[in-house]
Amino acid sequence: MTGIDVAVEAPTDAVLRFHSPVIHLEVAVRDLADGQTRAFPAGGVELRVFMRRLSARGQSCELAFEHVDPAPTGGRCHPYWIRVTQEDGAQAWTSPVYLDA
Repeated sequence: MTGIDVAVEAPTDAVLRFHSPVIHLEVAVRDLADGQTRAFPAGGVELRVFMRRLSARGQSCELAFEHVDPAPTGGRCHPYWIRVTQEDGAQAWTSPVYLDA
């Protein structure tokens, strides 16, 4: 997966044009204002372009969470992976973390 971030200072009726060898898009800036990811099929298997507006607010570099496995099988060692998806769409995975149930 490849991505780009583009800073746009334009009125809401402006049109963002994206051209590549496999797809040509024209998307109104206002259509991205809600922050929802928009997917545009680009032909081929799983070939798509995704667009969304990123927040202009400061981005945090800290995260805290809890997860309870509702039904682990007792007496076994269970592998868990943690996947992080950043606000800009970049992802990272841990190696498995093994926990005994």
